[in-house]
Amino acid sequence: MMGISGDIVKNLRKQLNLTQEVFAEKISMSTSTLYRIENNKAEMDMLEYMNILRTFDMPLDDFFLMFLDNQEYQEYKIYMKAYTFFSSLNFSQWQEEISKLKKSLLMDNKYVQLHLAYGRAFASIYSRTTNPGTYTMDDLEAFLKAIRITINDFDEAKITDYLLEPREFTVLREIVVGLLENSQYERAINICNALLNNESIKNRKDFLIAADVHLVDAYYRMGMYSNALNMALETYALCLDGGIYANIPAALIFAAVSSKKLGEDEQIYRMYITRAYYFIVLQGINVSILLIKQTAKDELGIDLEDWIIKW
Repeated sequence: MMGISGDIVKNLRKQLNLTQEVFAEKISMSTSTLYRIENNKAEMDMLEYMNILRTFDMPLDDFFLMFLDNQEYQEYKIYMKAYTFFSSLNFSQWQEEISKLKKSLLMDNKYVQLHLAYGRAFASIYSRTTNPGTYTMDDLEAFLKAIRITINDFDEAKITDYLLEPREFTVLREIVVGLLENSQYERAINICNALLNNESIKNRKDFLIAADVHLVDAYYRMGMYSNALNMALETYALCLDGGIYANIPAALIFAAVSSKKLGEDEQIYRMYITRAYYFIVLQGINVSILLIKQTAKDELGIDLEDWIIKW
């Protein structure tokens, strides 16, 4: 796979006005590795560089002009098209695009291999005709196998110490979901706490909030309703502070059901569930609107439509 010169990486860092330490932290790389790359003692491949540009929302067009006739660039475009299909849960199109890359040099990249292993496991879960979205122990093992592609010595007890790349964090989230679905709550809580204490993601509020939501879920499933309520409200505040609104409904729903379990006044959990509903409506996700209405009715005994009309 084509390597990017150290000067290009260094110029990008300087353009962003970042020190090596800060830049390395933001791209989940050790400072020593970045130093070696910038001094042409180690290589960064094209795919890694593209992902860094995307991390900083940098325009890609000028850089791409250098590679318009390059086969690797054409393959990268196919990979990104496949990634788009995957993000929209169009697994058949994702698989079709990925199949075009069987002989591509991209397949030598361990993070591409990680994405493929994660993608196959995820697609398998949500493409089932029976109980789609339900995680089995085999699914959990598939995600554990995937994470070992990039972290050879993966050990749940060492998660706090790993220098995590965003795609690795995504796989670890799925491992937590698998653990929760299979009633392995203590392991899920330990992984969530390890992620929250991991230095490589401490500046990624979206990652921290995602870990918080899973932690709330674990507490609730274990019947630790006070912990779940407190963590849910903390997560809600973090979402507002960080402008990360996608996770607000989940935090408020857990706050509502936990409040009900704790025997709090009905007005309190009505307030939480109503706020959650409005945030979902603002996001325009029809499936989520139906789900929260059902949750409100089943878990809280509240008809949201009737309540909102009266209110």
